[in-house]
Amino acid sequence: MRIEMFLCAGDVVGYGANPRECIRLLGQIKASVVAGNHDWAVSGRLDASYFTEDGKAAVEWTRSQISFETIQALNHLPLIYKNKDLIVVHATLSFPEKFIYLDDYPKAEATFELMDRPVCFVGHTHVPQIYVQHNERMYLLSQQEVEINDSSKYIV
Repeated sequence: MRIEMFLCAGDVVGYGANPRECIRLLGQIKASVVAGNHDWAVSGRLDASYFTEDGKAAVEWTRSQISFETIQALNHLPLIYKNKDLIVVHATLSFPEKFIYLDDYPKAEATFELMDRPVCFVGHTHVPQIYVQHNERMYLLSQQEVEINDSSKYIV
């Protein structure tokens, strides 16, 4: 199988001990990257006051590890990436700048309503799951591998 493109659903920084290396790797593989709440918090674009104490400490530590240019690049990451086949967003399509956890049917439904592509990849929850909308029915899949049906929409 040949990899056609790399996608990143955000939070490139703020969790690990290697922010420079993560950013450099994403650049080398020419990944399409969207902003996560940690990326924007590190760049100063998002107030991190609601983060846990560990999260706040990670933001401060990460800022001390990367260059001003890298901080500026994080600040300019888009909230949504689209191509002809898919969408990538860190949280929900409704109010992506608020970084709301997509963790229930009403939030999934709101994202489905805004989807103009069949597949939307999200991060933020750190829980692997796939919501499917087929006609008027919505359900959550338990398996990790799915065959895409042209008459359905998927949030992965």
